[in-house]
Amino acid sequence: MLSKFGHKIYRLNQFFENPKAFYLWLRHRIDPELYFTLVQSQLLEKFNINTVIDVGAYKGKFSTVIRNLKPNVSIYAFEPLEEPFKELQKVALSLGNIKAYNYALSDSKEYLPYFVNAATYSSSFLKLKFSASKIFPKLKEEETIKIEVQRLDDVIEGQSVEENILIKVDVQGFENKVLRGGTKTFRRATVVIIETMFVDIYEDQSKFETIFELLKSMGFSYSGSFQDLRLNGLVIFEDSLFIRV
Repeated sequence: MLSKFGHKIYRLNQFFENPKAFYLWLRHRIDPELYFTLVQSQLLEKFNINTVIDVGAYKGKFSTVIRNLKPNVSIYAFEPLEEPFKELQKVALSLGNIKAYNYALSDSKEYLPYFVNAATYSSSFLKLKFSASKIFPKLKEEETIKIEVQRLDDVIEGQSVEENILIKVDVQGFENKVLRGGTKTFRRATVVIIETMFVDIYEDQSKFETIFELLKSMGFSYSGSFQDLRLNGLVIFEDSLFIRV
């Protein structure tokens, strides 16, 4: 009980020192930890980020935090599911200078089966493994739909994208496909924040080792965990930070 109380006091103090974080939590229900982590990392300032590519944008929370921290950044956000995309569109219209795309990214141009889960943020092109329910009891598949996929390089080609690019990828085990379909764009980027998994959640998912090798071949160095999820001391997945060498 004391630790919970202490955490609340700590959080209130953070809000007092960072009223913008409190606004984002109150107005958009955005986890303040994302805001604080971005502020403390100083990634946007240190690397003078001008462009953010948000792959797996969901309802636009990452893009919202970015826009509040650096108003002049151009944002390209991708979200394939209809309902979250509607929320993303509202964010794009409200904040401006955000291009929102209602399709997913892969290494091909086609329509692929997409497994929609009860917790929609966990939906993926990959089926949940049976063992996933032991880690996340609420995870379960509800329906399968067809989703359009494009290659990131095809989308970005021909657009006036400013250099000093940050790419964030959160696509539930499908990250390797996004990387392979966006090699040219990733080679232009300065910073990559990408979800990597350490335990099996989805069938044929990409794991940390695969992502590490792919980004290393593109000139990036692993710089640690941006955020992570741990259960009983075990790292389930993390948002891995890669910086161009």
